[in-house]
Amino acid sequence: MKNLIRKPWFIGLLSIGSLALALLSNLGVFSLDLAAPYEASFWTLAGELDGNNWVSIFAFSYTILFYASIAPILFSAVSILRKTNKGFFFAVVTFLIFDAVLIVFHAVFQLLSTFALVLVILGVVFALFALVLTIVRSKYLVHTHDAKKVEKERKLSLSRIPLMVLFADILAILIQLLVFMVPAYAIDSGDPAILANVLFAGETDI
Repeated sequence: MKNLIRKPWFIGLLSIGSLALALLSNLGVFSLDLAAPYEASFWTLAGELDGNNWVSIFAFSYTILFYASIAPILFSAVSILRKTNKGFFFAVVTFLIFDAVLIVFHAVFQLLSTFALVLVILGVVFALFALVLTIVRSKYLVHTHDAKKVEKERKLSLSRIPLMVLFADILAILIQLLVFMVPAYAIDSGDPAILANVLFAGETDI
């Protein structure tokens, strides 16, 4: 079990589970009736959209965002396969912003019930727990990538590629040295012109 907890894919599954619980908490908030004078859930207000009612507009917009918040969880599942954390961080930020706006909504309109507020807080807790799991997962992903890098370098050292690279480097150095030593051109009545003499001795006469 101890080794299983250290597996990035297992930690990713736990993080997805925590995000799913955050989604269910938001679903509970949307299903509960608001306070008077509305006494209806977000679903009801969204279905009876009233362009002159800000609460109805908010309910409609946030219902769309609720469905859209399912996508980050799917991105997190893809991140497990791709062995990255981008999807997890995106999902955590999405749910934290989602719940933060609900809290601001209640602070302005005072329409959420006590139980709905508890569910919002639980959603924040689940999202933060997913964030902690994601941070832990990133550390094990680094160790996994390092181990693969070491194994790749070991296989590379056993091949002929390093020897060929060394030979190419030596050849390049010899060519550069010969540029300074081999005469670029010569005339019968004078010394050959060598690039080294031009650079270091200041010769400019042909």
